[in-house]
Amino acid sequence: MLLNNQKIVLVRTGTEESKVANELRRNGAEVFEFPKWEKVILPVGEPVVKRLDSFDKILFTSSEAVTEFFNLVIENSIELNGHFFGLSLKTLRVLKNYEQEGFLAEEMPAAGKLLIVGDQQIGAEKEQSILKYGEHELLITSKKYINQVSSKIIAEEIMEKLPEVLFFPSGKSVHIFAQEAVSYGIDSIAKCPRIVCMGNNSTEEAKQCGFSPNEMPAVPTVDALLTCLAGR
Repeated sequence: MLLNNQKIVLVRTGTEESKVANELRRNGAEVFEFPKWEKVILPVGEPVVKRLDSFDKILFTSSEAVTEFFNLVIENSIELNGHFFGLSLKTLRVLKNYEQEGFLAEEMPAAGKLLIVGDQQIGAEKEQSILKYGEHELLITSKKYINQVSSKIIAEEIMEKLPEVLFFPSGKSVHIFAQEAVSYGIDSIAKCPRIVCMGNNSTEEAKQCGFSPNEMPAVPTVDALLTCLAGR
């Protein structure tokens, strides 16, 4: 019981099972995964599929986008020529499952034809992405939405248990919490004793959103996170 029944809110941004949440529970924590997401896979037209081999750079905005993209690639027997990039180490680890080497977005060269792959949110964020990465095309593979009934139940449990740790695993998770916490009545959790961010990006995003992050693991790994959480 390394974590001695610590109550932790882990802010979710996707639908895949959370290995971090599972490890926290295995080490004795009580974890509340908020909010609860659902998704539908979107059809991709044949003209788009036929052009996937024309991109020099493919940037995945989530680990789920990698899985959805390669399902499409395998189903259509597509030969890819581009280099792969991701916004997180988790995304790069999923790329390895497909025997592909990936690099963080910060390492992406300016030159070359770029495709950004993700859920419907990448469409809403295209202007910001142009400023950051230059002109590009989008491949929207899925549509995600919050399951309001399940999220309300989780929120009620959070307020009943009053967790002492708010954990942001990514910069995106910070914005999700900022957007959803008030409507589900859990915004007061932002005043809990410990706000833990997985890395520098989530820490900076938390500060910009008005939170006061006070802990971060030495490196962005589950083992380092466990050490950080067990340190107090």
